[in-house]
Amino acid sequence: MDRPTIEDIARAAGVSKATASRALRGAKGQSEATRKRIVRIADRMGYTPHPLISALMTDLRLRRPTSYSPVVALVHRLPRAGFRARNLTVLKDRLHAHLEHRGYRVENFYVDNEGFSPKRLQEILRARGIRAVVFEQIFSALAYEGLDLGEFASVIVGSTPRHKELHNVAVDQFSNVLIAAEEVLSRGYHRVGLVVPQAVEEVIRFKREAALFITQKQLDARDRIEMFPAGMNFRGQQAEFSRWLKKHRPDVILSNVVSLPAMLERLNLRVPQDLGFVHLGWHAEDEGRFAGVDPHWGNAAITAGDVVVDQLNRNQFGALPFPLLTLISGTWVDGPSVRKRPQKRPVARRKKAPAKTTT
Repeated sequence: MDRPTIEDIARAAGVSKATASRALRGAKGQSEATRKRIVRIADRMGYTPHPLISALMTDLRLRRPTSYSPVVALVHRLPRAGFRARNLTVLKDRLHAHLEHRGYRVENFYVDNEGFSPKRLQEILRARGIRAVVFEQIFSALAYEGLDLGEFASVIVGSTPRHKELHNVAVDQFSNVLIAAEEVLSRGYHRVGLVVPQAVEEVIRFKREAALFITQKQLDARDRIEMFPAGMNFRGQQAEFSRWLKKHRPDVILSNVVSLPAMLERLNLRVPQDLGFVHLGWHAEDEGRFAGVDPHWGNAAITAGDVVVDQLNRNQFGALPFPLLTLISGTWVDGPSVRKRPQKRPVARRKKAPAKTTT
Protein backbone atom coordinates (compact mmCIF):
# COMPACT_ATOMS: atom_id res chain seq x y z
CA MET A 1 0.00 0.00 0.00
CA ASP A 2 1.33 3.42 -0.98
CA ARG A 3 2.03 6.02 1.68
CA PRO A 4 -0.90 8.49 1.94
CA THR A 5 -0.30 11.99 0.63
CA ILE A 6 -1.56 15.33 1.82
CA GLU A 7 -3.99 15.25 -1.11
CA ASP A 8 -5.42 11.94 0.20
CA ILE A 9 -5.82 13.40 3.68
CA ALA A 10 -7.46 16.57 2.34
CA ARG A 11 -9.94 14.49 0.35
CA ALA A 12 -10.78 12.32 3.37
CA ALA A 13 -11.24 15.39 5.58
CA GLY A 14 -13.22 17.35 3.00
CA VAL A 15 -10.81 20.30 3.02
CA SER A 16 -8.35 21.85 0.59
CA LYS A 17 -4.75 20.68 0.28
CA ALA A 18 -3.58 24.01 1.68
CA THR A 19 -5.76 23.58 4.78
CA ALA A 20 -4.57 20.02 5.31
CA SER A 21 -0.94 21.10 4.91
CA ARG A 22 -1.31 23.95 7.42
CA ALA A 23 -3.02 21.67 9.93
CA LEU A 24 -0.32 19.03 9.73
CA ARG A 25 2.39 21.68 10.17
CA GLY A 26 0.58 23.28 13.10
CA ALA A 27 0.34 26.57 11.20
CA LYS A 28 -2.43 29.13 11.63
CA GLY A 29 -5.35 29.37 9.21
CA GLN A 30 -8.00 27.00 10.61
CA SER A 31 -9.78 26.37 13.90
CA GLU A 32 -8.21 24.17 16.54
CA ALA A 33 -11.08 21.70 16.15
CA THR A 34 -10.44 21.45 12.40
CA ARG A 35 -6.71 21.00 12.93
CA LYS A 36 -7.24 18.20 15.45
CA ARG A 37 -9.76 16.47 13.16
CA ILE A 38 -7.32 16.55 10.23
CA VAL A 39 -4.45 15.26 12.41
CA ARG A 40 -6.65 12.37 13.64
CA ILE A 41 -7.52 11.44 10.04
CA ALA A 42 -3.84 11.61 9.06
CA ASP A 43 -2.85 9.36 11.97
CA ARG A 44 -5.58 6.87 11.11
CA MET A 45 -4.37 6.77 7.49
CA GLY A 46 -0.76 6.23 8.59
CA TYR A 47 0.58 9.54 7.25
CA THR A 48 4.15 10.55 8.10
CA PRO A 49 5.86 13.64 6.67
CA HIS A 50 8.86 13.18 4.39
CA PRO A 51 11.82 14.86 6.18
CA LEU A 52 13.64 16.01 3.03
CA ILE A 53 10.56 17.43 1.31
CA SER A 54 9.41 19.08 4.54
CA ALA A 55 12.75 20.86 4.95
CA LEU A 56 12.74 22.03 1.32
CA MET A 57 9.13 23.27 1.46
CA THR A 58 9.90 25.25 4.62
CA ASP A 59 12.55 27.19 2.72
CA LEU A 60 10.17 27.76 -0.19
CA ARG A 61 7.35 28.99 2.05
CA LEU A 62 9.72 31.44 3.73
CA ARG A 63 10.85 32.61 0.26
CA ARG A 64 14.49 32.11 1.03
CA PRO A 65 17.09 30.34 -1.11
CA THR A 66 17.29 26.82 0.15
CA SER A 67 20.49 26.13 2.03
CA TYR A 68 19.27 22.67 2.99
CA SER A 69 21.82 20.00 2.17
CA PRO A 70 20.76 16.58 3.49
CA VAL A 71 23.56 14.97 5.48
CA VAL A 72 24.60 11.33 5.64
CA ALA A 73 26.75 10.25 8.56
CA LEU A 74 29.60 7.82 7.91
CA VAL A 75 30.35 6.05 11.18
CA HIS A 76 33.21 3.67 11.79
CA ARG A 77 35.71 2.52 14.38
CA LEU A 78 39.34 3.39 13.92
CA PRO A 79 41.52 0.26 13.77
CA ARG A 80 44.37 -0.17 16.21
CA ALA A 81 46.91 2.65 16.26
CA GLY A 82 44.70 4.64 13.90
CA PHE A 83 45.89 2.66 10.85
CA ARG A 84 43.34 2.64 8.06
CA ALA A 85 43.50 -0.06 5.39
CA ARG A 86 43.88 1.18 1.83
CA ASN A 87 40.62 -0.29 0.57
CA LEU A 88 38.68 1.27 3.45
CA THR A 89 40.10 4.63 2.38
CA VAL A 90 38.78 3.86 -1.10
CA LEU A 91 35.40 3.11 0.47
CA LYS A 92 35.31 6.40 2.36
CA ASP A 93 36.45 8.54 -0.55
CA ARG A 94 34.08 6.91 -3.03
CA LEU A 95 31.12 7.24 -0.66
CA HIS A 96 31.83 10.95 -0.20
CA ALA A 97 32.17 11.54 -3.94
CA HIS A 98 29.07 9.57 -4.88
CA LEU A 99 26.72 11.08 -2.32
CA GLU A 100 27.99 14.60 -2.94
CA HIS A 101 27.27 14.05 -6.63
CA ARG A 102 23.70 13.16 -5.64
CA GLY A 103 23.37 16.35 -3.60
CA TYR A 104 24.18 15.02 -0.14
CA ARG A 105 26.88 15.97 2.29
CA VAL A 106 28.82 13.32 4.21
CA GLU A 107 30.13 13.80 7.74
CA ASN A 108 32.60 11.39 9.34
CA PHE A 109 32.16 10.12 12.89
CA TYR A 110 34.86 8.02 14.57
CA VAL A 111 33.44 6.26 17.58
CA ASP A 112 36.83 5.37 18.98
CA ASN A 113 37.81 9.01 19.47
CA GLU A 114 38.39 9.92 23.11
CA GLY A 115 35.18 10.81 24.92
CA PHE A 116 32.99 9.42 22.17
CA SER A 117 30.31 6.76 22.72
CA PRO A 118 27.21 5.40 20.99
CA LYS A 119 25.06 7.54 23.29
CA ARG A 120 27.06 10.64 22.42
CA LEU A 121 26.83 9.77 18.72
CA GLN A 122 23.05 9.54 18.96
CA GLU A 123 22.87 12.91 20.68
CA ILE A 124 25.00 14.55 17.97
CA LEU A 125 23.06 13.02 15.09
CA ARG A 126 19.76 14.04 16.65
CA ALA A 127 20.95 17.58 17.40
CA ARG A 128 22.14 18.05 13.80
CA GLY A 129 19.01 16.59 12.31
CA ILE A 130 20.91 13.78 10.56
CA ARG A 131 18.54 11.00 9.57
CA ALA A 132 20.78 8.77 7.42
CA VAL A 133 23.74 6.70 8.64
CA VAL A 134 26.24 4.44 6.89
CA PHE A 135 28.01 2.13 9.33
CA GLU A 136 31.36 0.86 8.14
CA GLN A 137 32.82 -2.48 9.22
CA ILE A 138 31.12 -3.16 12.56
CA PHE A 139 33.66 -5.75 13.73
CA SER A 140 32.77 -5.63 17.42
CA ALA A 141 29.41 -6.84 18.66
CA LEU A 142 29.57 -4.18 21.39
CA ALA A 143 30.75 -1.32 19.18
CA TYR A 144 27.34 0.36 19.01
CA GLU A 145 25.70 -1.04 22.13
CA GLY A 146 22.86 1.23 23.22
CA LEU A 147 22.51 3.08 19.91
CA ASP A 148 18.81 3.37 19.00
CA LEU A 149 18.58 2.97 15.24
CA GLY A 150 14.82 3.49 15.12
CA GLU A 151 15.06 7.10 13.97
CA PHE A 152 17.63 6.57 11.20
CA ALA A 153 17.76 5.26 7.67
CA SER A 154 20.76 2.95 8.00
CA VAL A 155 22.95 0.59 6.04
CA ILE A 156 26.00 -1.41 7.05
CA VAL A 157 28.83 -1.65 4.55
CA GLY A 158 31.27 -4.43 5.31
CA SER A 159 30.98 -7.26 7.80
CA THR A 160 29.04 -7.27 11.04
CA PRO A 161 28.18 -9.79 13.75
CA ARG A 162 24.97 -7.97 14.67
CA HIS A 163 22.25 -5.56 13.45
CA LYS A 164 20.83 -8.17 11.08
CA GLU A 165 17.70 -6.03 10.83
CA LEU A 166 19.53 -3.48 8.63
CA HIS A 167 20.46 -3.54 4.96
CA ASN A 168 24.02 -4.81 4.48
CA VAL A 169 26.40 -4.28 1.56
CA ALA A 170 29.62 -6.30 1.61
CA VAL A 171 32.37 -7.52 -0.67
CA ASP A 172 31.97 -11.22 -1.46
CA GLN A 173 34.88 -12.71 0.46
CA PHE A 174 33.75 -16.27 -0.27
CA SER A 175 33.61 -15.84 -4.06
CA ASN A 176 36.84 -13.85 -4.11
CA VAL A 177 38.78 -16.81 -2.74
CA LEU A 178 37.12 -19.10 -5.28
CA ILE A 179 38.12 -16.70 -8.07
CA ALA A 180 41.73 -16.66 -6.88
CA ALA A 181 41.90 -20.42 -6.34
CA GLU A 182 40.50 -21.22 -9.78
CA GLU A 183 43.00 -18.86 -11.37
CA VAL A 184 46.09 -20.28 -9.65
CA LEU A 185 45.03 -23.88 -10.30
CA SER A 186 44.75 -23.03 -13.98
CA ARG A 187 48.39 -21.87 -13.84
CA GLY A 188 49.67 -25.19 -12.57
CA TYR A 189 49.74 -24.60 -8.82
CA HIS A 190 48.64 -27.56 -6.69
CA ARG A 191 49.12 -26.65 -3.03
CA VAL A 192 47.07 -23.54 -2.24
CA GLY A 193 47.67 -21.92 1.15
CA LEU A 194 45.43 -19.32 2.77
CA VAL A 195 46.73 -16.71 5.24
CA VAL A 196 44.08 -14.37 6.64
CA PRO A 197 43.49 -12.63 10.01
CA GLN A 198 41.74 -14.99 12.40
CA ALA A 199 39.79 -12.19 14.10
CA VAL A 200 38.29 -10.99 10.81
CA GLU A 201 37.58 -14.54 9.69
CA GLU A 202 35.47 -15.09 12.81
CA VAL A 203 33.42 -11.97 12.07
CA ILE A 204 32.72 -12.96 8.45
CA ARG A 205 31.76 -16.47 9.57
CA PHE A 206 34.83 -18.17 8.06
CA LYS A 207 33.74 -17.49 4.48
CA ARG A 208 37.27 -17.48 3.06
CA GLU A 209 38.23 -20.65 4.88
CA ALA A 210 35.01 -22.27 3.63
CA ALA A 211 35.89 -21.32 0.04
CA LEU A 212 39.34 -22.88 0.49
CA PHE A 213 37.75 -26.04 1.90
CA ILE A 214 35.46 -26.36 -1.13
CA THR A 215 38.41 -25.84 -3.47
CA GLN A 216 40.59 -28.41 -1.73
CA LYS A 217 37.82 -31.02 -1.58
CA GLN A 218 38.23 -31.30 -5.35
CA LEU A 219 41.97 -32.00 -5.06
CA ASP A 220 44.10 -34.92 -4.03
CA ALA A 221 44.27 -35.25 -0.23
CA ARG A 222 48.05 -34.71 -0.26
CA ASP A 223 47.53 -31.20 -1.69
CA ARG A 224 45.16 -29.96 1.01
CA ILE A 225 46.58 -27.33 3.36
CA GLU A 226 45.03 -25.91 6.51
CA MET A 227 44.65 -22.15 6.79
CA PHE A 228 47.27 -20.16 8.67
CA PRO A 229 45.43 -17.92 11.19
CA ALA A 230 47.25 -14.60 11.14
CA GLY A 231 47.15 -12.51 14.28
CA MET A 232 46.81 -8.75 14.62
CA ASN A 233 50.61 -8.59 14.87
CA PHE A 234 51.58 -10.84 11.96
CA ARG A 235 55.17 -9.54 11.99
CA GLY A 236 55.60 -11.20 15.37
CA GLN A 237 54.51 -14.58 14.01
CA GLN A 238 57.55 -15.18 11.80
CA ALA A 239 58.72 -18.32 13.59
CA GLU A 240 55.20 -19.80 13.66
CA PHE A 241 54.63 -18.91 10.00
CA SER A 242 57.98 -20.44 9.03
CA ARG A 243 57.00 -23.72 10.71
CA TRP A 244 53.68 -23.68 8.83
CA LEU A 245 55.52 -23.21 5.51
CA LYS A 246 57.90 -26.10 6.20
CA LYS A 247 55.10 -28.40 7.31
CA HIS A 248 52.63 -27.76 4.48
CA ARG A 249 54.93 -26.64 1.63
CA PRO A 250 52.40 -24.45 -0.26
CA ASP A 251 53.38 -23.47 -3.78
CA VAL A 252 51.09 -20.40 -3.74
CA ILE A 253 49.56 -18.32 -0.95
CA LEU A 254 46.29 -16.38 -1.04
CA SER A 255 46.26 -13.58 1.53
CA ASN A 256 45.08 -10.09 2.38
CA VAL A 257 47.83 -9.58 4.97
CA VAL A 258 49.73 -6.51 3.71
CA SER A 259 52.99 -7.44 5.42
CA LEU A 260 53.14 -11.00 4.09
CA PRO A 261 55.38 -10.26 1.03
CA ALA A 262 57.95 -8.64 3.34
CA MET A 263 57.75 -11.70 5.62
CA LEU A 264 58.48 -13.99 2.68
CA GLU A 265 61.47 -11.84 1.76
CA ARG A 266 62.86 -12.09 5.31
CA LEU A 267 62.54 -15.86 5.03
CA ASN A 268 64.58 -15.75 1.80
CA LEU A 269 61.67 -16.90 -0.34
CA ARG A 270 61.45 -15.38 -3.81
CA VAL A 271 58.08 -14.49 -5.37
CA PRO A 272 57.11 -16.05 -7.74
CA GLN A 273 60.20 -18.27 -8.25
CA ASP A 274 59.87 -20.10 -4.91
CA LEU A 275 56.30 -19.30 -4.01
CA GLY A 276 53.35 -17.62 -5.72
CA PHE A 277 51.46 -14.84 -3.96
CA VAL A 278 47.90 -13.60 -4.59
CA HIS A 279 46.65 -10.45 -2.83
CA LEU A 280 43.00 -10.93 -1.82
CA GLY A 281 42.74 -7.22 -0.98
CA TRP A 282 44.30 -5.99 -4.23
CA HIS A 283 44.49 -2.19 -4.50
CA ALA A 284 45.44 0.13 -7.37
CA GLU A 285 48.81 0.70 -5.67
CA ASP A 286 49.56 -3.00 -6.26
CA GLU A 287 49.47 -2.57 -10.04
CA GLY A 288 52.62 -4.11 -11.52
CA ARG A 289 53.64 -5.65 -8.16
CA PHE A 290 51.12 -8.34 -7.26
CA ALA A 291 48.44 -10.47 -8.81
CA GLY A 292 45.23 -10.49 -6.84
CA VAL A 293 41.50 -10.05 -6.57
CA ASP A 294 40.19 -6.50 -6.56
CA PRO A 295 37.32 -6.63 -4.02
CA HIS A 296 35.80 -3.38 -5.39
CA TRP A 297 35.20 -1.61 -2.10
CA GLY A 298 34.45 1.52 -4.12
CA ASN A 299 31.45 -0.21 -5.70
CA ALA A 300 30.34 -1.34 -2.26
CA ALA A 301 30.42 2.30 -1.14
CA ILE A 302 28.35 3.46 -4.12
CA THR A 303 25.79 0.71 -3.52
CA ALA A 304 25.56 1.49 0.19
CA GLY A 305 25.06 5.18 -0.57
CA ASP A 306 22.23 4.38 -2.99
CA VAL A 307 20.61 2.05 -0.47
CA VAL A 308 20.50 4.65 2.31
CA VAL A 309 19.28 7.41 -0.05
CA ASP A 310 16.51 5.09 -1.24
CA GLN A 311 15.42 4.63 2.37
CA LEU A 312 15.30 8.39 2.84
CA ASN A 313 13.21 8.77 -0.30
CA ARG A 314 10.82 6.12 0.99
CA ASN A 315 10.72 7.71 4.45
CA GLN A 316 11.90 4.36 5.82
CA PHE A 317 13.63 4.35 9.20
CA GLY A 318 14.70 1.82 11.80
CA ALA A 319 14.61 -1.97 11.68
CA LEU A 320 13.43 -3.60 8.48
CA PRO A 321 11.24 -6.71 8.25
CA PHE A 322 13.16 -8.02 5.22
CA PRO A 323 16.64 -6.45 5.10
CA LEU A 324 18.73 -6.92 1.98
CA LEU A 325 22.20 -8.42 1.79
CA THR A 326 24.08 -7.19 -1.29
CA LEU A 327 27.38 -8.86 -2.18
CA ILE A 328 29.89 -7.15 -4.47
CA SER A 329 31.91 -9.59 -6.57
CA GLY A 330 35.64 -9.11 -7.04
CA THR A 331 37.65 -9.49 -10.25
CA TRP A 332 40.99 -11.12 -10.96
CA VAL A 333 43.93 -8.78 -11.66
CA ASP A 334 47.01 -10.31 -13.23
CA GLY A 335 50.47 -9.51 -11.90
CA PRO A 336 54.07 -10.72 -11.61
CA SER A 337 53.65 -12.47 -8.25
CA VAL A 338 52.31 -15.64 -9.89
CA ARG A 339 53.58 -17.66 -12.82
CA LYS A 340 52.12 -16.92 -16.22
CA ARG A 341 49.19 -18.90 -17.52
CA PRO A 342 50.47 -21.72 -19.76
CA GLN A 343 49.32 -22.08 -23.36
CA LYS A 344 47.66 -25.36 -22.48
CA ARG A 345 45.56 -25.39 -19.33
CA PRO A 346 47.17 -27.70 -16.75
CA VAL A 347 45.08 -30.25 -14.92
CA ALA A 348 45.17 -30.02 -11.13
CA ARG A 349 45.74 -33.21 -9.24
CA ARG A 350 42.23 -34.37 -8.47
CA LYS A 351 41.41 -36.81 -5.73
CA LYS A 352 41.26 -40.37 -6.95
CA ALA A 353 37.92 -42.19 -7.17
CA PRO A 354 37.58 -45.32 -5.02
CA ALA A 355 38.75 -48.45 -6.81
CA LYS A 356 35.98 -50.75 -8.03
CA THR A 357 35.79 -54.18 -6.46
CA THR A 358 34.49 -57.37 -8.01
CA THR A 359 33.01 -60.35 -6.33
